[in-house]
Amino acid sequence: MEDFQSPFKLPTDEEVFITREAERLQKQEAKEKAKNMTIWEKQTASTKTQLKRPKDADFNIKPIEEGPVPQYMRNKEKNLITAALEIVNQRGKMPQNQKTENTRDYVEQKKEIFRVEMKYRILKEEREKIKKRISNKEQALKRSEELLDQDQKKFTDHMEKNKLLKEEAIAQANAEALAKKEKDGEIKQLEQRKAGISAEISRNEEYLEVLKKHKEFVEQLTPPEWLEARQKILREKYEVVKKNWILKQNADDLESLADGEVESQQSQGSFRKKTNKRQAALEAKFDEMVSKGLIDVFTEEDEQMYFTNPDELTAILKELEDKNLFLIELIQVMDHQLEVTKSEYDDLKKKNDDKFDDSKRNKEHFGLQLKTMETKISQINKRKSNIENKKETTRAVQILKNEISKCFTSLGHDEDSARLPIEMLKIIEESIHGLLRKLSFLRSIDPKHVEDLEGQKEKIRRDYGRDLKAELEEKKIQERITLAQKRVEGPSFRKIGRPPMNKVLFQKKRVEKEVKHVQKSEEELIRDFIEETTS
Repeated sequence: MEDFQSPFKLPTDEEVFITREAERLQKQEAKEKAKNMTIWEKQTASTKTQLKRPKDADFNIKPIEEGPVPQYMRNKEKNLITAALEIVNQRGKMPQNQKTENTRDYVEQKKEIFRVEMKYRILKEEREKIKKRISNKEQALKRSEELLDQDQKKFTDHMEKNKLLKEEAIAQANAEALAKKEKDGEIKQLEQRKAGISAEISRNEEYLEVLKKHKEFVEQLTPPEWLEARQKILREKYEVVKKNWILKQNADDLESLADGEVESQQSQGSFRKKTNKRQAALEAKFDEMVSKGLIDVFTEEDEQMYFTNPDELTAILKELEDKNLFLIELIQVMDHQLEVTKSEYDDLKKKNDDKFDDSKRNKEHFGLQLKTMETKISQINKRKSNIENKKETTRAVQILKNEISKCFTSLGHDEDSARLPIEMLKIIEESIHGLLRKLSFLRSIDPKHVEDLEGQKEKIRRDYGRDLKAELEEKKIQERITLAQKRVEGPSFRKIGRPPMNKVLFQKKRVEKEVKHVQKSEEELIRDFIEETTS
């Protein structure tokens, strides 16, 4: 089994290179051998294929049939065929004994004999080659069969080995799975135990924390003199236990050193240093072991509290409750006052925030009005420049001039026909800026008065709009009344005949355009407000 190799295993690089080198040498030897061979010994394309065995039928020549020459032959071919036929007929008519043997015919016969002999020799050689090839192929087939048998044997051995390995691996895997299952069961049991222990530890820790809190509370109620005395006793006991433990640890070393004699003062000094170092190391070790809980220094009697009877604690707690009752009531009153002040502070803060928001909105509103006024002034200037360039005086220009003059006079200026509209607009703009500065100043001094004035102006504007709307409604009503009177007074026309049948037209869907509401600036709002008040 050690020399067994799998038939499916790939060869190594060394084996591949060896086979390639052997093939290259074989090709080179064949090439050198072919150089020294004659042409008839070489294997050419014609000798590679097998020679055709001649049959008797191949030597039988069909007689030439006399008949019409096919029409597809040329004239030259026809003449040759007719001449050949005449020669054949003449030779056939001649007697056999009168035929003379020509040298040319003799040479042709010798050539034919040579060809037949050569053909026989070639056939013999080819037969021998074929036999040799057959024997070589048989040997190759036998060798291939032996190699296949060896490969089959190797393959069967390989399969058996794989089967054994598979069975061993399955058995090992089953054993490992069983062991893993057992380990998992043990781990689950240990985890359950661990969970129970951890839960118990957590409960005990919580209970311990509660007890510590109770202990701290009771120690706060304990007189400090008693606590100091107990601490002093515990410290003394700790020092005694510590000293005894250190003496016990040093007992062996002291006995071994006591037997020897100190020869010089220098050796005594080194001994003292070593003992001091050991003493410090033992003290640190003792403190560490006590902190880890490896050594119990104090007993339950040492942990005894000042209060041993629960009635004493209840009496002290009742006394403390009576003393602190007034303080509790005072704290409740202070909490109530704090909540009231917090609510008042929140209300005041909310009012201030609302006022701040209102003032911010008013500022934005006036800014928008101012922007609108500026845009309108720029539009008026553009219109004026267009009018001056075209040199046309229209009714709209006159109306605009009248409106500007009205606005100019409404602001408290004297009417002057000599003034140009642009000058009036400049004066109006300056007066608007002055009014805005005055408004901001008044808002900073007395914002409430400014808000009242704005409310009055808003009320006047609404009243004016309401009156204008009522006048328009009244005018429409009067027009309807006059139309009704005219219909009543006029002659009535009676229709004769069948009423006309109008075709129902396809009603087009009205697509409402989306109106974009552009938020006006503060300057524009101010200008609109001034125009409404002046109009």
